[in-house]
Amino acid sequence: MLNPNEPYNELPGLPPIQEVETNAVLKSVIEARSALNELNLICNILPNKAVLLNTIPILEAKGSSEVEAIITTTDELFKFDTQRPNKYNTETKEAYRYCMALKQGLQVLESGRPFNFNLAKSVASTLLGTDVALRNHSVSSTNPATHICYYTPPLGENVLLGKLKISEIFINEPSDLDPSVRLAMSHYQFEAIHPFSDGNGRTGRILNLLFLVKEGILSYPILYLSRYILQNRSQYYACLKNVTFEQQWEPMILFMLKALTITAHWTTEIRSFWMF
Repeated sequence: MLNPNEPYNELPGLPPIQEVETNAVLKSVIEARSALNELNLICNILPNKAVLLNTIPILEAKGSSEVEAIITTTDELFKFDTQRPNKYNTETKEAYRYCMALKQGLQVLESGRPFNFNLAKSVASTLLGTDVALRNHSVSSTNPATHICYYTPPLGENVLLGKLKISEIFINEPSDLDPSVRLAMSHYQFEAIHPFSDGNGRTGRILNLLFLVKEGILSYPILYLSRYILQNRSQYYACLKNVTFEQQWEPMILFMLKALTITAHWTTEIRSFWMF
């Protein structure tokens, strides 16, 4: 029985023992891949890709930061992107660092460097504005309403490095699992390992976008994925929790596949904004 107050050093590695590509998952995979393919086709024929590359990451930065209760406005972020004045508040600066981290992560991939913990560390360091290291102290997740702890991630350098290494193998080695399914599973695993003292949520969401680029599903990390997570935050956290306590993978995978599908459709629908 998992004790939420003790580090979950027995966190299982990937892939899980049970079958994860159920009929429902496979049906959702088809929908998600179709939506992503359509979006990628649109992206590749845009006459002005700079608009795309500058707009969506800013929207994604705002949404992802709001998940972490860092509140700013899109207008402030656009102004900061062009002016970078000192007058902007801490929240806007933190959200803007998300854009910087996403672009830096893309540069890492384009340079041919591997999709591994060093990439995550680079992303997290840019997000937080300081060099980050592997977490060496215990942290816990608590219910904001009751302040009761419901999960304590693994602890110990060797434990964390071991679990991260298993995840890297899962992410990078050839697999019969669809990449969109592996994205959902590796996203859960990263959040469950919680390797850094801060910034794990935002780092994990950036890694999702970079993974889609790595797999050749998207040419650019332009999916506004945090929009769906923000709109369905309670369900998102419930899915993470249910994997941890009950190994219920299907709801988590279906949630992420639906997020991919809906946000890909939404991003495609606003393509008229880019066509100039």
